[in-house]
Amino acid sequence: MSREIVERSKKLSLNYFGIMCGIAGTDGWNGLSGCIGNGQIYNTSGTQHQFLTALAMSEHPEVDRLIQEGGREEYLNMADLEDKKVLDGLKILDLGCGYRPTFARLTRWLGAEVYTADLIGSEEFEYDPIFHDRETGKSYEKDCPLNLRSAEIDNHIQGDLYKDRTLEEIMKKSGGDFDLVSSSFVRVSDGHFDQEKIAGQMLKEGGVFHEEAESFYRKDKGKLECLHRGFW
Repeated sequence: MSREIVERSKKLSLNYFGIMCGIAGTDGWNGLSGCIGNGQIYNTSGTQHQFLTALAMSEHPEVDRLIQEGGREEYLNMADLEDKKVLDGLKILDLGCGYRPTFARLTRWLGAEVYTADLIGSEEFEYDPIFHDRETGKSYEKDCPLNLRSAEIDNHIQGDLYKDRTLEEIMKKSGGDFDLVSSSFVRVSDGHFDQEKIAGQMLKEGGVFHEEAESFYRKDKGKLECLHRGFW
Protein backbone atom coordinates (compact mmCIF):
# COMPACT_ATOMS: atom_id res chain seq x y z
CA MET A 1 0.00 0.00 0.00
CA SER A 2 2.81 2.45 0.84
CA ARG A 3 3.98 2.73 -2.76
CA GLU A 4 0.45 3.65 -3.80
CA ILE A 5 0.31 6.48 -1.26
CA VAL A 6 2.12 8.93 -3.52
CA GLU A 7 -0.32 8.51 -6.41
CA ARG A 8 -3.38 8.49 -4.13
CA SER A 9 -2.20 11.65 -2.38
CA LYS A 10 -1.53 13.32 -5.72
CA LYS A 11 -5.06 12.55 -6.96
CA LEU A 12 -6.63 13.86 -3.77
CA SER A 13 -4.54 17.04 -4.04
CA LEU A 14 -5.66 17.59 -7.62
CA ASN A 15 -9.28 17.13 -6.55
CA TYR A 16 -9.42 19.08 -3.29
CA PHE A 17 -6.33 21.25 -2.76
CA GLY A 18 -7.30 24.92 -2.35
CA ILE A 19 -4.50 27.24 -3.47
CA MET A 20 -5.53 30.18 -1.29
CA CYS A 21 -8.68 29.22 0.59
CA GLY A 22 -7.80 25.76 1.96
CA ILE A 23 -9.83 22.56 1.63
CA ALA A 24 -13.49 23.50 1.29
CA GLY A 25 -15.77 21.74 3.77
CA THR A 26 -13.26 21.58 6.64
CA ASP A 27 -14.32 24.85 8.28
CA GLY A 28 -15.82 24.31 11.72
CA TRP A 29 -14.05 20.98 12.13
CA ASN A 30 -10.57 22.31 12.80
CA GLY A 31 -11.35 24.76 15.58
CA LEU A 32 -10.68 27.89 13.51
CA SER A 33 -12.78 30.37 11.55
CA GLY A 34 -11.69 29.02 8.19
CA CYS A 35 -10.71 25.90 6.30
CA ILE A 36 -7.65 23.77 6.88
CA GLY A 37 -4.68 25.18 4.99
CA ASN A 38 -5.80 28.80 4.54
CA GLY A 39 -3.16 30.37 6.79
CA GLN A 40 0.17 31.96 5.95
CA ILE A 41 2.28 31.11 9.02
CA TYR A 42 0.30 28.33 10.74
CA ASN A 43 -2.38 26.14 9.18
CA THR A 44 -0.71 26.64 5.79
CA SER A 45 -0.96 24.87 2.44
CA GLY A 46 1.44 22.27 3.83
CA THR A 47 -1.24 21.34 6.35
CA GLN A 48 -3.58 20.56 3.47
CA HIS A 49 -1.00 18.12 2.08
CA GLN A 50 -0.67 16.49 5.50
CA PHE A 51 -4.41 15.90 5.74
CA LEU A 52 -4.76 14.62 2.18
CA THR A 53 -1.82 12.25 2.74
CA ALA A 54 -3.56 10.82 5.81
CA LEU A 55 -6.70 10.29 3.73
CA ALA A 56 -4.61 8.65 1.02
CA MET A 57 -3.41 6.06 3.52
CA SER A 58 -6.95 4.95 4.31
CA GLU A 59 -8.29 1.85 2.59
CA HIS A 60 -11.88 2.80 3.35
CA PRO A 61 -14.21 2.55 0.30
CA GLU A 62 -15.35 6.16 0.80
CA VAL A 63 -11.79 7.42 0.37
CA ASP A 64 -11.43 5.25 -2.74
CA ARG A 65 -14.55 6.96 -4.07
CA LEU A 66 -13.10 10.41 -3.36
CA ILE A 67 -9.98 9.46 -5.30
CA GLN A 68 -11.88 8.03 -8.24
CA GLU A 69 -14.73 10.53 -8.40
CA GLY A 70 -13.38 13.47 -6.41
CA GLY A 71 -13.69 17.02 -7.63
CA ARG A 72 -17.34 16.60 -8.54
CA GLU A 73 -18.37 17.96 -5.14
CA GLU A 74 -17.51 21.52 -4.21
CA TYR A 75 -16.23 20.51 -0.80
CA LEU A 76 -15.43 17.51 1.38
CA ASN A 77 -18.40 16.09 3.27
CA MET A 78 -16.71 15.96 6.66
CA ALA A 79 -19.86 14.80 8.45
CA ASP A 80 -19.99 11.73 6.22
CA LEU A 81 -16.28 11.03 6.63
CA GLU A 82 -16.64 11.36 10.40
CA ASP A 83 -19.66 9.08 10.52
CA LYS A 84 -17.76 6.41 8.57
CA LYS A 85 -14.56 6.93 10.60
CA VAL A 86 -12.47 6.61 7.45
CA LEU A 87 -9.16 6.94 9.37
CA ASP A 88 -10.00 4.41 12.07
CA GLY A 89 -6.95 2.30 12.96
CA LEU A 90 -4.43 4.85 11.65
CA LYS A 91 -1.76 6.07 14.10
CA ILE A 92 -0.24 9.46 13.26
CA LEU A 93 2.55 11.68 14.62
CA ASP A 94 2.55 15.37 13.68
CA LEU A 95 6.01 16.86 14.17
CA GLY A 96 5.82 20.59 14.81
CA CYS A 97 2.04 21.00 15.07
CA GLY A 98 2.24 24.71 15.97
CA TYR A 99 -0.34 26.88 17.73
CA ARG A 100 -3.09 25.70 15.42
CA PRO A 101 -2.97 21.88 15.21
CA THR A 102 -5.66 21.65 12.53
CA PHE A 103 -4.22 18.54 10.89
CA ALA A 104 -4.38 16.64 14.19
CA ARG A 105 -7.90 17.87 14.94
CA LEU A 106 -9.34 16.81 11.59
CA THR A 107 -7.73 13.39 11.58
CA ARG A 108 -8.96 12.72 15.14
CA TRP A 109 -12.52 13.52 14.07
CA LEU A 110 -12.15 10.84 11.39
CA GLY A 111 -11.00 8.14 13.80
CA ALA A 112 -7.19 8.31 13.80
CA GLU A 113 -5.05 8.07 16.94
CA VAL A 114 -2.95 11.23 16.72
CA TYR A 115 0.03 12.54 18.69
CA THR A 116 1.60 15.99 18.31
CA ALA A 117 5.00 17.39 19.26
CA ASP A 118 6.17 20.99 19.41
CA LEU A 119 8.19 23.52 21.41
CA ILE A 120 4.94 25.00 22.74
CA GLY A 121 2.59 23.38 25.23
CA SER A 122 -1.00 22.40 24.56
CA GLU A 123 -2.24 25.30 26.72
CA GLU A 124 -1.12 27.61 23.90
CA PHE A 125 -3.22 25.91 21.22
CA GLU A 126 -5.67 28.28 19.54
CA TYR A 127 -9.25 27.81 18.42
CA ASP A 128 -12.24 29.99 17.62
CA PRO A 129 -15.06 28.98 19.98
CA ILE A 130 -17.88 30.55 17.98
CA PHE A 131 -17.22 29.36 14.44
CA HIS A 132 -19.28 26.49 13.03
CA ASP A 133 -19.55 24.33 9.94
CA ARG A 134 -21.63 25.99 7.23
CA GLU A 135 -23.63 22.86 6.43
CA THR A 136 -24.08 21.03 9.74
CA GLY A 137 -23.78 23.90 12.22
CA LYS A 138 -21.19 21.93 14.19
CA SER A 139 -18.96 23.94 16.49
CA TYR A 140 -15.56 22.75 17.68
CA GLU A 141 -16.24 24.07 21.16
CA LYS A 142 -19.83 22.79 21.40
CA ASP A 143 -19.73 19.51 19.48
CA CYS A 144 -16.19 18.16 19.64
CA PRO A 145 -16.38 14.97 21.76
CA LEU A 146 -14.68 15.19 25.13
CA ASN A 147 -12.32 12.34 24.27
CA LEU A 148 -10.99 14.29 21.28
CA ARG A 149 -10.50 17.46 23.32
CA SER A 150 -8.75 15.40 26.00
CA ALA A 151 -6.54 13.71 23.40
CA GLU A 152 -5.40 17.13 22.19
CA ILE A 153 -3.90 17.67 25.64
CA ASP A 154 -2.95 14.14 26.66
CA ASN A 155 -1.35 13.18 23.32
CA HIS A 156 0.81 16.29 23.00
CA ILE A 157 4.52 16.23 23.79
CA GLN A 158 6.12 19.59 24.52
CA GLY A 159 9.82 19.67 23.82
CA ASP A 160 12.64 20.52 21.47
CA LEU A 161 12.84 18.00 18.64
CA TYR A 162 16.55 18.71 18.46
CA LYS A 163 16.93 17.09 21.89
CA ASP A 164 17.10 13.31 22.38
CA ARG A 165 15.04 13.52 25.57
CA THR A 166 12.06 14.83 23.58
CA LEU A 167 12.24 11.83 21.28
CA GLU A 168 12.39 9.57 24.30
CA GLU A 169 9.30 11.26 25.69
CA ILE A 170 7.42 10.79 22.43
CA MET A 171 8.25 7.11 22.43
CA LYS A 172 7.33 6.74 26.11
CA LYS A 173 3.96 8.45 25.71
CA SER A 174 2.96 6.99 22.34
CA GLY A 175 4.72 3.65 22.13
CA GLY A 176 5.90 4.48 18.60
CA ASP A 177 4.83 2.18 15.74
CA PHE A 178 3.25 5.01 13.74
CA ASP A 179 1.61 4.41 10.37
CA LEU A 180 2.31 8.00 9.37
CA VAL A 181 4.81 10.58 10.60
CA SER A 182 4.21 13.98 9.03
CA SER A 183 5.67 17.47 9.31
CA SER A 184 4.81 20.79 7.73
CA PHE A 185 6.76 23.37 9.73
CA VAL A 186 9.11 22.54 12.59
CA ARG A 187 10.92 24.89 14.96
CA VAL A 188 13.89 23.84 17.09
CA SER A 189 16.04 25.84 19.47
CA ASP A 190 19.33 25.30 17.70
CA GLY A 191 21.26 22.95 15.47
CA HIS A 192 20.22 20.62 12.67
CA PHE A 193 16.86 18.90 12.89
CA ASP A 194 17.06 15.45 11.30
CA GLN A 195 13.43 14.67 10.48
CA GLU A 196 14.27 11.47 8.64
CA LYS A 197 16.15 10.10 11.64
CA ILE A 198 13.21 10.80 13.94
CA ALA A 199 10.71 9.32 11.49
CA GLY A 200 12.83 6.20 11.13
CA GLN A 201 12.71 5.69 14.89
CA MET A 202 8.98 6.35 15.24
CA LEU A 203 7.53 4.54 12.23
CA LYS A 204 6.45 0.93 12.18
CA GLU A 205 7.77 -1.29 9.40
CA GLY A 206 6.06 -0.24 6.18
CA GLY A 207 5.03 3.10 7.69
CA VAL A 208 5.25 6.36 5.73
CA PHE A 209 7.08 9.61 6.47
CA HIS A 210 5.65 12.67 4.70
CA GLU A 211 7.45 15.98 4.93
CA GLU A 212 6.97 19.46 3.53
CA ALA A 213 7.57 19.91 -0.19
CA GLU A 214 5.69 16.66 -0.82
CA SER A 215 8.45 14.16 -0.15
CA PHE A 216 7.47 10.61 0.82
CA TYR A 217 9.51 7.86 2.46
CA ARG A 218 8.67 4.31 3.53
CA LYS A 219 10.29 2.39 6.33
CA ASP A 220 11.66 -0.81 4.83
CA LYS A 221 13.83 -3.23 6.81
CA GLY A 222 14.51 -0.57 9.42
CA LYS A 223 15.60 2.12 6.93
CA LEU A 224 13.77 4.91 5.08
CA GLU A 225 13.32 4.39 1.36
CA CYS A 226 12.46 7.46 -0.73
CA LEU A 227 9.21 7.01 -2.66
CA HIS A 228 8.98 10.53 -4.08
CA ARG A 229 10.98 13.72 -3.55
CA GLY A 230 9.76 17.27 -4.09
CA PHE A 231 6.55 18.80 -5.43
CA TRP A 232 4.47 17.02 -8.06
